[in-house]
Amino acid sequence: TVYADVEKVPEYPGGAPAWGRYINRNIVEANLDPAVDCNVKIKMIVDATGQIRKAVAVHGDTEVKEPNANEKEVLRVYLKSGVWTPGTCGGNKVTTEFVQSFTPCIK
Repeated sequence: TVYADVEKVPEYPGGAPAWGRYINRNIVEANLDPAVDCNVKIKMIVDATGQIRKAVAVHGDTEVKEPNANEKEVLRVYLKSGVWTPGTCGGNKVTTEFVQSFTPCIK
């Protein structure tokens, strides 16, 4: 079972401050294209052990079949991020689907 409505969504270990440090160390600016949309949305499924089981770029509710350069770079960073703190529902760790927005470019 994959939950979308949970008490606590998965997060990178250490929360937002640690996620920010991880991003700053791992985004390769040369892989980004400022000519395309810099607002990237990633839909992820993180299982009850914290493993990322799926990560795809989305436009609205639609999964992107051919990601642009920015989406590819953000996906690369997400997929190498390791084990996350899993989501919880009813106090139990559960497999969770959620969407995160990310803006890798500075215009």
